[in-house]
Amino acid sequence: MCGLIGYTGNKNSKLNRKFIKLIMRANDKRGGHSTGYYDGEFFTKVVGKSPLLTGEMNKLKTNVFIGHTRYATHGAVSCENQHPFQYNNIVGAHNGVVRNYVEVGVEFNQEETTVDSQMIFKCLNHLQDSKEKHNILGMFSGTLATIYT
Repeated sequence: MCGLIGYTGNKNSKLNRKFIKLIMRANDKRGGHSTGYYDGEFFTKVVGKSPLLTGEMNKLKTNVFIGHTRYATHGAVSCENQHPFQYNNIVGAHNGVVRNYVEVGVEFNQEETTVDSQMIFKCLNHLQDSKEKHNILGMFSGTLATIYT
């Protein structure tokens, strides 16, 4: 199953690049089909494991980080299907398998996604109120560990 990494700090803190590289490498054991991260501004994704991102991670200067390694269950192994995903102002990653993502998407008039996890963030983007966003996560069934900003 996939692996997630999340980091946030105050505006004066900076991500410890050495630590994040170690944690991303450890996270590879959870997936390894593809790997990606969001650094608060940009997305970096590769097919394969985190050492392919080492050069990019050496440049990190951020106080927000969402990392993910994917074990593909829905959709092809590709950068396009790698987390984190962005739908307008929602950026997130998910670990697990969502059994009813098509049905939840239909309920919110959302077109079907290639990857089950994408529907979570597509529906979260559809809602504006934070209370509604909290409730929508409970509509998905399966295994859900979800991180988003």
